[in-house]
Amino acid sequence: MDSMEQRLDASYASLSTQILQSRRESHDELLAMRADVAGEFSAMRTDVAGKLSVTQTRLETAIAASQDETRRYMRVLYEDILSRIALIGERRSSSS
Repeated sequence: MDSMEQRLDASYASLSTQILQSRRESHDELLAMRADVAGEFSAMRTDVAGKLSVTQTRLETAIAASQDETRRYMRVLYEDILSRIALIGERRSSSS
């Protein structure tokens, strides 16, 4: 009986050692995967931030150009209104 108990104890010890080794390896692999994923997310965040910055700069440039064009158009309209008012004033003074 002792020999069977010894063999069972040895088998149990061997199996326990294998399970612990497997758990360590799985844990190490998981840590490596987490580090890889963290690196990928960091790279992705940097890439997205760069693209967002470029997009924001383009948008600001487009808005500024649009504002300049609107100012020019408003100036033209203002000058047109002034000339029409002057023309109306000339007609009134010549008809009096």
